[in-house]
Amino acid sequence: MRSVSWTARARREFEAALAYIAKDSPSNAQLVRDRILNTLRNIEAFSLGLPGPKGHLKLYIPKTSYFVVFDRTPKDDGIAILAFVHGSRDWERIDWDRMDED
Repeated sequence: MRSVSWTARARREFEAALAYIAKDSPSNAQLVRDRILNTLRNIEAFSLGLPGPKGHLKLYIPKTSYFVVFDRTPKDDGIAILAFVHGSRDWERIDWDRMDED
C-alpha cells in the first residue's frame, strides 16, 4: 500500500474546510471527511488522477465540492497531497509555486 503524506498547507486547508462545514452541520463535516479519506485510499490502490496545475496531478473528490492536488513520491511510490481546493476557487489565481510552503 502506498503512503499518503500531506503538506502543512494542504492539511490546514483540509481542516479549515471541515471546520467551516461543521459550523452548520457536524454530521455533514464527518461525511465529507469520510468521503475524502476513502477517495485518498483509492488513489493509493488505483493510481487515480488527472493532469493538474504545474505538472501535478489532481483528483475530484466524488460527492463533494473539493479536489486534491498531489504528486507521486518516487522514493516509496507514495502520494504527497500538495493542496486541498474547493472547486469554486479560481485556479488561475492560486500560487501553485508555493504549494509546499508552510
